[in-house]
Amino acid sequence: MSEKGAKPSVLLTIKEDALEHSIRDFLREFGVERMRTHSTPKEAVGHLRDDAEKWDIFVLDGSFPGALERVLEVRTELNSSIQILIILSNPTREDIVGAASMGVNDFITTPFAQKTFEDKLGAMSGRRNKTYVPSPFSVPPG
Repeated sequence: MSEKGAKPSVLLTIKEDALEHSIRDFLREFGVERMRTHSTPKEAVGHLRDDAEKWDIFVLDGSFPGALERVLEVRTELNSSIQILIILSNPTREDIVGAASMGVNDFITTPFAQKTFEDKLGAMSGRRNKTYVPSPFSVPPG
């Protein structure tokens, strides 16, 4: 885990190459020096099994099949407090509530601006605790 004031270390799993490249650019501009990408959520969770305490934020593309089940695995089997930011496309209220109930800390919808992404990262950077605490992100009214 990064020291207080340091930029976070980020694990990244994005389905589309163009979006992955944009996010990597955003992360570099934000000052993130330590990032690692995985082609599937399963690979990322496998990496977390070995190295969970070295990572602060897990950015996960919610369009992967089984993405939320991997989030639940991180929370229950690994008991990891890593901050999880999920990227959703046109989410319904149920999608957002479901993501929160599985252990996602925050979400962002596509398309998004770099500033919005950086604001989410900044907020999440200072939140990592020893135990998982659900974030108070707002759920749109149903």
